[in-house]
Amino acid sequence: MASEETGIADYDTSAYVCNGFEVTNIYFVYNANDVNEPKKVYKPAYCHQVYNANENIFGYKDLQVNIYYNGFCWRPYLEIKYKEKLKDNTHYGIKADNVMDMLKQWLPEDMCTDKDEFLKQIAHQKSKLLGDIKKKFDFEINSDISKFTVTQITNIEPEFRTLHDKFERVLVWYIDAANLIDLDDPRWTYFYLYEHKNNIVYPIGFCTVYMFFKYPDKNRARISQFFILPSYQRLGLGTKLLEAVYEVFETQENIFDITVEDPSENFRNLRDVMDCKLLSNLPEFSEDIILQKPFYKAAAEVAGKKFKIYSEQAQRVYEILNLYYAGKSDEKLQEWCRRIIARLTASLKKNTCPPRKKKKLEAIVNQIEKINHSADNEIILKRLEIFVEEILPVVHKLRSLNEKEEVIKNIGELKRIWDKMQITFD
Repeated sequence: MASEETGIADYDTSAYVCNGFEVTNIYFVYNANDVNEPKKVYKPAYCHQVYNANENIFGYKDLQVNIYYNGFCWRPYLEIKYKEKLKDNTHYGIKADNVMDMLKQWLPEDMCTDKDEFLKQIAHQKSKLLGDIKKKFDFEINSDISKFTVTQITNIEPEFRTLHDKFERVLVWYIDAANLIDLDDPRWTYFYLYEHKNNIVYPIGFCTVYMFFKYPDKNRARISQFFILPSYQRLGLGTKLLEAVYEVFETQENIFDITVEDPSENFRNLRDVMDCKLLSNLPEFSEDIILQKPFYKAAAEVAGKKFKIYSEQAQRVYEILNLYYAGKSDEKLQEWCRRIIARLTASLKKNTCPPRKKKKLEAIVNQIEKINHSADNEIILKRLEIFVEEILPVVHKLRSLNEKEEVIKNIGELKRIWDKMQITFD
């Protein structure tokens, strides 16, 4: 009776809680040696969609979830190991998590749980490049020159469907709020990045784009999934893939512009740097013009016409280049701040301005505006800080690429400018 009264306290389960990040090991393999003697293990960046919301797995000691992805066809081999599993206890309502069930929706139906079968498949795996070739280039990695190809797939064949259905599932470990796309929807188009090595070709990344109708006779190309394998990230290959996507759409008259669906911070920075490099070569985005005047209609038009960059992104690039060109000049930085604050103020008023159709409400509205004025100032300053924090890495990247002498190093330097200006928002 004593144990029943103390209940769960006598049934300590804390040792059976595993952190999903720590126990999950991801391997990208191309031969038997990669499986038997892995040289590199990759940890997930996210696992909340796979495991519990708290990213823990309950019911095991020394759990290991090892996932070996076949780098040719992306069929995975799953190996689950543990020292001890907690026995179910219906009295206390205790039950170990079913790890296999957690993983199932993010692993293909034909995932492998037999190592020998997996090794046989990878030994006889044939490589194949799928799609229409759109770009070829050589690229230096660790002092070696590798060859790469970008292909485009618009009509889904069974072989490609099988490949992408498997490959896109890797996203769940590296993209927050990852989703699988509808492969039956004909409005999707796909770009694949392949590496050629030792007469073998295998996919190392992809970009999916959805075509939205733009009245009256155009399409808006929206980038949805964009992924480069972790083993190939931070080398510049993402930029090469995105360049290929731009180059394809730039020549298509039916494409109105290129947009992006909910970009991650890394992708946003990649796109910003690339767009800055593209647009800075145009007269409308030259240093002299940008320092003379705020973003203007002709700049938006040429960005859209030449590179299919939509107007909001063109303005963002204009403002990034403006901050970059300002260097450390107090006068130029003050002017940059005034421009951004003017834009943010106009946006805030547009989104929050109360109706004034009835004259008898005008007095009330004016009082509300006075009360909310200081709050609006705080909102604008906060948005300004967020914007600066977003674009500073891009400004610093541009400096490193162009060997510019000086740019601001941190947001503190801009705050000093704000204090000097004694900013008002009328």
